[in-house]
Amino acid sequence: MEPLKNFVNKTVIEAYASELEKQLKGFDSTKFKNLILTKAWEQRKLMDRIHHVAESIQLATKGSFDEIVEGLEKAAPNLPSGFEQIIFPAYIKLFGLEHYDRSLRALEHLTQYSTGEFAIRPFLKAYPDKTMGQMLKWSKHKNEHLRRFSSEGSRPRLPWGGNLPDFIKDPSLILPILENLRNDDSLYVRKSVANNLNDISKDHSDLVLEIAARWQKEHQKHTDWIIKHALRSLLKKPHPKALELFGYGKPSSLLVGAFSISKTSPKMGEAFQFNFNLENSSDVLQKIRVEYVIDFKKKRGSAEKVFQISEFELGAASSKEFSEKHSFQELSTRKHYPGKHAISIRLNGAIKDRIEFELISDYK
Repeated sequence: MEPLKNFVNKTVIEAYASELEKQLKGFDSTKFKNLILTKAWEQRKLMDRIHHVAESIQLATKGSFDEIVEGLEKAAPNLPSGFEQIIFPAYIKLFGLEHYDRSLRALEHLTQYSTGEFAIRPFLKAYPDKTMGQMLKWSKHKNEHLRRFSSEGSRPRLPWGGNLPDFIKDPSLILPILENLRNDDSLYVRKSVANNLNDISKDHSDLVLEIAARWQKEHQKHTDWIIKHALRSLLKKPHPKALELFGYGKPSSLLVGAFSISKTSPKMGEAFQFNFNLENSSDVLQKIRVEYVIDFKKKRGSAEKVFQISEFELGAASSKEFSEKHSFQELSTRKHYPGKHAISIRLNGAIKDRIEFELISDYK
């Protein structure tokens, strides 16, 4: 998969230089490109690239904050909409905190061409009540990008955006926004609502479970989908009340048999296959959540990771066979270490069988 940082590349920088030269009085496009495209460019990580480009706009332009922002607003519609345009909100993040009203007007405009969730974080920390009041208004906006912005920007634990400690402690300012968006027609918005609730559930599980139970009773068009995705961390935990909310009963009558793995000593970078049978030994139909859990060897100690296989209903005295694969390919989000590992099968939150294996580092 192409690293996300590569979306902010030389071609993008040249396109931005050309457009900003048209829209920004006092902008030096040659200086802008020379500041950015140095030997250090390739080594810069994603957010470092974005901030560096935003800083270079400031260094390559003669003009006030208001003049520069006006130029960015004029340029945005003439550039491809998408992730790359996060550069413009990043400028607001770095230089706009002392220009509150103008900055929020700019973010309202610019986020419609990309996303402003990273840029709003300093404003939420410095002016939480005032900024959340504006975001509540955006949650009712006709533009889906702004509605999504109101939720995504206020997430307590936004990846790459940093945590909001006060919101982690007390998420009450977020909840009216999520209530406004709980049945939004846009999947783009609903995913953000689910992610926000999932963040909140890590510190306030009872609160999120109460919201989920209430929304479930309403049974509106889109709320069931949001609830399921919002409780994904609690389901993986596994939290008994979350399992109960979705009808996953006690797993005592669910059995696992013929559990096996294709390699007892897989090599790093390889995959192995595992097989098992699942049986509902009861005399009633059962709703079942099937997961496997790998106990990974880490640099220090170990850590479990839960992977969902399936969810379905299984009739009384019935069985089902499974054949699955797991890869030990290196990922940017997961580093593997050689040593003793284990794989377990989990049904409705209960571990039913476990096999240990040795992950080895020899690729030969």
